[in-house]
Amino acid sequence: MKSAGFAVRGVIEGFYGRPWSHEQRLDLLGFLGERGMNTYVYAPKADRPSWREAGTRGLAELAVRGRQAGVDVIYCLSPGLSLRYSDTKDVQTLCAAFGWAMEAGAAGVGLLLDDIPMRLRHPEDVSAFDDLAEAQVALIDAVFARTGRLTVCPTVYCGTGDDPYLRALGLIDARIDLFWTGRSICSPTIDLADAAAVTRTGYDPHESWERALADVVGDGPDLAAYRVFADNVRGSCLEPHDAPRLTGVLEQRAFARESGDAAAADRLLAVHAKELLDAAEHLLRGPVRRRALVEEARPWLEEFERGALALLAAARQDLRPHPRRRARKRVFGDCLEEFPW
Repeated sequence: MKSAGFAVRGVIEGFYGRPWSHEQRLDLLGFLGERGMNTYVYAPKADRPSWREAGTRGLAELAVRGRQAGVDVIYCLSPGLSLRYSDTKDVQTLCAAFGWAMEAGAAGVGLLLDDIPMRLRHPEDVSAFDDLAEAQVALIDAVFARTGRLTVCPTVYCGTGDDPYLRALGLIDARIDLFWTGRSICSPTIDLADAAAVTRTGYDPHESWERALADVVGDGPDLAAYRVFADNVRGSCLEPHDAPRLTGVLEQRAFARESGDAAAADRLLAVHAKELLDAAEHLLRGPVRRRALVEEARPWLEEFERGALALLAAARQDLRPHPRRRARKRVFGDCLEEFPW
């Protein structure tokens, strides 16, 4: 597959919660290589407390698989609040862990200094350094001297770039890469120069969304069902519209009810709820080709199904026959037969 015009393209395993298994990581490396990506960053947050005892844990095999797939494996550690910048033993322990990673075949290492306070925590560090940035520069220099290839996630990794902390961090070696997310953690807007660049790559977000779903899920009934589910978990800091189709249905329902057509409004909700339930039923209990994907998403799929049941219950409650609503039953008869109670 033709690669995108970015020097570094890939996936960071940097989430909180249960890390991926070794087998999942091996599978991921092949997946990335087949799609023109070139980087996998190992950085599970669950490993943060154990940086002093960090081992390679199958890193050598990951590195071999990565080279076969054309993917660099970057091994990261997060010393967090426990490391003492002024403690030679702590610094040597961290450098040794990174050294082992390089010897095991990692293409590079990453020092993650995010999600910590902007001040020194330990009294001995307060005595040894003027501020957090000075302490981190010393640590970064030591790690880079040991490894030769280093990426750092600074404590401040977004903004305008003129933060005093970042200016102080500019003292590090220019060959060290920094993680940077832009004006905000997930920047919702881009400037004209960025927009022009996107226009030249011909990026279409909807087409990309559909292509990604088909690539990961497959085609046929699985794709149709997963598309319905995925639309309901689409909201993010980059997508302001949570569950766009459901939001549209609820807005139409509210408008219809305000216009005096409550029957049509409730039928609209019932029909959409049935579509959601059908998708959940297929993914959770039907024959699907990518069963591992469904199992990974099962907690969210089960919540999705419960939400659909709640929507259907709301529609049914409003559709219940009532002595004063016989006209509604005549208008709404086919839906009442579809959803009997």
